[in-house]
Amino acid sequence: MTTGQRLIGRDDELRSLLGRLDGVSSDGRAIWLVGEPGIGKSAATQRPLRDIALREGSGPPAWPLLPSWFVFGDADRNIPVAVHRLMAERAGAKATVELAGASHALTVSRPGEVTEVITAAITAVS
Repeated sequence: MTTGQRLIGRDDELRSLLGRLDGVSSDGRAIWLVGEPGIGKSAATQRPLRDIALREGSGPPAWPLLPSWFVFGDADRNIPVAVHRLMAERAGAKATVELAGASHALTVSRPGEVTEVITAAITAVS
């Protein structure tokens, strides 16, 4: 159980968990964090582990070099439609699919149409 950022009665477990994650670099590896409820998995992963995560560069972007396909909803309240269109154009998307009435969570609200775009991309590069 959490109250704000502090785990009630689980301080030792959280310190141990964060200690094990300290020094983990962002070299492309994934971390599978499992454990019983309440040990601080969310507290440890839903914020940067260290301030370096906010300063560390990601390296050269791949999007200018790789083919891309773009699918977005025109009812997205997080990213304006005009920005989606601009990003798709900037990336040189092979296809841009605008889903009428779809929100930001496309894979949840419109999984079939997202799958169609992914399948078309796979077919095009195979």
